[in-house]
This record gives sequence, structure tokens and C-alpha cells, in this order.
Amino acid sequence: MLNLIVNPLKRNSIRKIVYITATVIIALLLISAIVNLLLVRSHYQNYENQQIHEQVKNKALIIGRQLKIYKQVIANVAAEPNTRDLLLFGDNNAAHNWAVEMRKYLPQSIGVALLSKNGEVLGDPVTLRLGPQCMTDLTRLSQGENVAHPPIHRDIPELSHYDLTTPVFDEENQQMGILFVSFSLDTLKAVLQESVSKEQLLQLLDTDGEPIAVAGAISTSREQYSVAMPVPDSSWTIKVTENLASSSPIYLTLSLSNVLTSALVIALIIFFIAYVSRTVKHDFETVKKRLNQVSEGEFNEEAPNIQLKESAEILPSIEYIARDIQKKQQMIANQSWVDDLTGLPNRRHFNNEFVRAYNLARRGIPMAVVLIDLDNFKKLNSQAGKTAGDQALKLFANTLQQYCRKTDFAARLGGDEFALLLLDMQPDKIRPCLEKLSETFLEQQERHPAVPDELRCTISCGYTFINVHRDYNAAAVLTRADKTLDAAKAQGKNCVVEA
Repeated sequence: MLNLIVNPLKRNSIRKIVYITATVIIALLLISAIVNLLLVRSHYQNYENQQIHEQVKNKALIIGRQLKIYKQVIANVAAEPNTRDLLLFGDNNAAHNWAVEMRKYLPQSIGVALLSKNGEVLGDPVTLRLGPQCMTDLTRLSQGENVAHPPIHRDIPELSHYDLTTPVFDEENQQMGILFVSFSLDTLKAVLQESVSKEQLLQLLDTDGEPIAVAGAISTSREQYSVAMPVPDSSWTIKVTENLASSSPIYLTLSLSNVLTSALVIALIIFFIAYVSRTVKHDFETVKKRLNQVSEGEFNEEAPNIQLKESAEILPSIEYIARDIQKKQQMIANQSWVDDLTGLPNRRHFNNEFVRAYNLARRGIPMAVVLIDLDNFKKLNSQAGKTAGDQALKLFANTLQQYCRKTDFAARLGGDEFALLLLDMQPDKIRPCLEKLSETFLEQQERHPAVPDELRCTISCGYTFINVHRDYNAAAVLTRADKTLDAAKAQGKNCVVEA
């Protein structure tokens, strides 16, 4: 049969191919129905078990991700300079006030505290909500003992919580102390409520098997099936319990369905054999013609003459492909307007936007054109490497985006040269704005390890305003701005010059 279909040297009619295919399909259908009837019961039970295992795995991952988010939040707090300073100077009052204030900003937090390297709480433990159990766990943790993580404390029901800790390191990566944060168990219950399914009991258990949070409910009068799985990066366990469904009705239904489907398919195949010779060939030719139109870019929107429903269902897919090709072509065209490294508009986009800005200025709207060059960039690129140079360009692009108003337009013209179009900018405000931009750019480099201190870049700026009475040529404006930038670079680094 395969030779009849794929061998181009043989010529076979559609009728012959259909007869052979129909015979094979009927035989395979009968064999498949018999095999399904023999295996469906055991397969159904195995499928149900696999399904609930997959559900438990997904729910465990959801809880694990929730814990990971909170751990990341407190890790970010521990990495802040202010946190290190509080531990470095050991001011109990300041650390206490900081912990009380920080509790307001951490979602669902019960208590926040800083502990010294020796395990001493900076502040009043009672006010900071460090109960006896919390202190015991922290002491065991500081002594290197194994502690259930995260530990659960239920001594005060309304303040039931779990504890998360993270070390605080100094600039030399030496541990200075510990940041302690406790979160309400309600956060976990809310996560369980969102993921529980109907007719399902979901339990989050601690190390001792005690429930931390519970969601959902099931009938106790039916047979139950439970699966438990550990939560990643914790000593907790999540347990899912469901009622087992009876497989007998499903088995009988599938058996009847197989018999009826087999009879129906055989009847349809017989009808198809009589019908296909007259219609399929015509529809195949029509679909082929439609595909040729798409490949040649001459797609015709006129509805073709199609006789088969199956062929008609193919046409929307062809139309979708044609439109998708047009969209992707448009997307490729749009990508040519963006600088790949910084994400800013490129020179081509700037030129197009500058024409629009020039026309607005000619109508009396104040418009400033600013050209910016990174000082010391070539030296940074040659001595520290291309990675450091690229990082400096990205930092400056981010700084530009922070300071640009919604009406402004920023672009990278190429290399270390950038441009700004400032709509409705007052002349007395542009210089302070550019100076502040330069200061922020330096601060960004100071905080970034990829840019060496001795190779930091500054910016030289040259700017001019489009004069409605004098500038009758857009190119002349750019030339004037470019000369102004050259003058700024000639005066020295980190200089702003107006035309």
C-alpha cells in the first residue's frame, strides 16, 4: 500500500487507493476495538494513579515556588547596605526600629529581627515577636544543629507562622549575622485554596505529620486514595486525597462506544468510497491552487468552490498561514528599527522620528535636539574588554529611559553616540536635566562590578533648539547639533554645550 502512495512511477486512481485504504482501516479498527476491550480496565486504573501523582507533584512545586519567592525577598533585604550597617554598628535601638518598620513592607510577615553572629537579638524579642520556640530554633541553628525547615510554630493560634532565616554577609563575604522573618500560615492556606480541585482534600504537613494548612473536602463514605510528596527545599510534605471512581460503568460505556464506533466507521467508509471519486480530486486541486497563491504572495480573498467539509476546514488554516506570514514580515520590518544591544530605537528610527519632530517645531512647538557621546568609552572597551563596554552602553540606555518623559524620544545612533528629542522643553531646564543624567550614569557605573573605577565613562552633550524662523532645512539642525557636540568634546570630558 505504501508503494501505491509514495512511488511516483506508478499511476493509481483515487478509487483504487481508497478501496485499499478502507480495507486496511476496517481491519485495524476491528483489531483495535478488541484490544481496547481487553485492556481498558487495567489501563483506566493505571491512568488514574498516574494522574493523581502528577497533580501532587505540581502542587508540591507550587508550594516550593511560594517558599522560594519569600526566601528571595528576605535575601534581597539581607543584601541591602542598611542591613549590614545595623549589624556592623550593633545599635540595638536602631535595629529594633528598623525591624518593626520592615514588618510593614514584607507581605503577611509576623515578626522581623536581626541577630548578631553570636545569636544575640538586636532589639526586644517580645516586641519583635520572637517567641521561645523561635529562639530555641535559632539557637540550634546557630550551633549547627539540624532544624526542620522551615520550622512551624503554633503556640499562639492567631499568630501561627513559619520562620525563614538568611545569613547577612559583609563586603568580604563573611557572615555578620542572621536576618529572621516569620510569615503567617494564612499565606500557605491561600495557595492551597487556589490549587485545590473539586472533590479533593489537600493537606500540607510538617515534619511530624501535623497539618500546616488544609483546603478542600471529600466524601468519607466512598473509597479514598491518597498520595504524599515532599515539598522542594523544605521538610514539609503535601498530601492529596481523592475518592476513587468506579471503573465498571466507564468500562461498559467504552465497550459499547467501541462497538458503535466500529459499525459507524464502516458505514461511513462505504459511503466515502462512493463519494470520494467525484469530489476529492476537485477539492485537492482547489487547495493546491490556494497554496500556490500563498507561496507566490498573491492570495485571493474570494471564497473558492469547495464541496467537502474537510476541505473547507483546511482553507481557514491556509488563510491563517497567509496572514501569519504577513505579520512576521511586518515584525521583521519593525525589528530593523531597534538597536539589538540597548533596546533603544536605532539611527534609522531616529531619522524617521526627527522628521516628525522637525515638522512639529515648524508649527511652533519647542523642540530640542541633544547629541550625546560617552567619554572614555574607547579606552574602557579596549582595556576592560567588549563585555564591559557593552555593559556601559546598557547602563546609559537604562539611565536615558529613566529620565525620559513620555513625550521625549531617545535613540542610539551607533557606537557610543546617543540622541534625544525633547518636546516642549524649556531652555533653562535642559542643562540641569543633562547634568543630572550624567550624575546618575556615574552612580550606575559605581554600583556595577563590570565597569572598573578608573575606566568609568562620562558624557559630553551638545544641544540646540529648532528655530521656526531660521531652520528651513532639517539637515542643518543635525549638522549644528553635531558641531556643538564636537565643541563639547573639545572642551573636555563631562561637558554640556549649547549651540
